[in-house]
Amino acid sequence: MSYKLLPKIELHIHLDCSLSYNVVKKLRPETSIQDYNQNFKAGESCSSLKHYIKCADNAISLMQTKESLELVMEDFFDQLIEDNVIPKFIKNRYSDWDLSLIHIS
Repeated sequence: MSYKLLPKIELHIHLDCSLSYNVVKKLRPETSIQDYNQNFKAGESCSSLKHYIKCADNAISLMQTKESLELVMEDFFDQLIEDNVIPKFIKNRYSDWDLSLIHIS
């Protein structure tokens, strides 16, 4: 059986660290995959906490309207469904230190 097929739960996930390339591209069409990997994805290229936080800041900058936040949430749940995460076991977090930066108009 494939790991991907197994049901999963998500104990702690931050929305501002969960943007896919597809949703970033929709919100900022000029974003290349290289730009996304460097500025929105704190993966192997992440060399410090400062870089990790910068990736979250870049994501938050894209979530400043009701429409963009709805798009991000839809993408977020699409990712969870694709990963076979059981919806009732999701604990979504919005970084407390960044919450004051979110202004939905």
